[in-house]
Amino acid sequence: GLLFVFIIALALQIMLYSEEEHKAREAEARASAIQKQLAGNDIARSDLLERVQKRLAAQNIDVSIDPTNGVLRLPEASITFETGKSTLKPEYVERLKLLRTSLENELACYHKGANKKACRKVNPYGHTLDAVFIEGHTDNQPFGGDTTGHLNRRLSTDRANTVYSILLGEGSRLRQYRNPNNQNLFSLSG
Repeated sequence: GLLFVFIIALALQIMLYSEEEHKAREAEARASAIQKQLAGNDIARSDLLERVQKRLAAQNIDVSIDPTNGVLRLPEASITFETGKSTLKPEYVERLKLLRTSLENELACYHKGANKKACRKVNPYGHTLDAVFIEGHTDNQPFGGDTTGHLNRRLSTDRANTVYSILLGEGSRLRQYRNPNNQNLFSLSG
């Protein structure tokens, strides 16, 4: 009888071990799928940035990209503000409008409302962007005699707001682009 109880206990232990092993394999498979998705996100983001860069280069607008961090930079030579101002000269406004057109075309397949069938070639896995930040910058020189940096912070935000207003201005499709949480895709910071 004792041997019978031992055999039943052993069988039960084997069943529990098999169930735990199965759960562990399922968890590994889920983790692997998540890693593949993240790697796919990085590749999709890099491809997107490279396409935007090429499109702008064809229009003589120099931009640099950091695919690892998902950053597209407009260097000072491409678009610049006068010292202490947040308004742009007309030629820079025109460059931003070219950037807007490029972004409208390239981001069309990376927002919540994208036509998945039409975007299959460009974005076969249906990746979506969470946010696009427009950052405004200033130098580190005190502005208007303010040694606290408050005016420079405000100026950088005003500059970001100027760019935001041009990119998402009247008639811009970028205003309609949403992230998966149905929030505006574009935001700004100084």
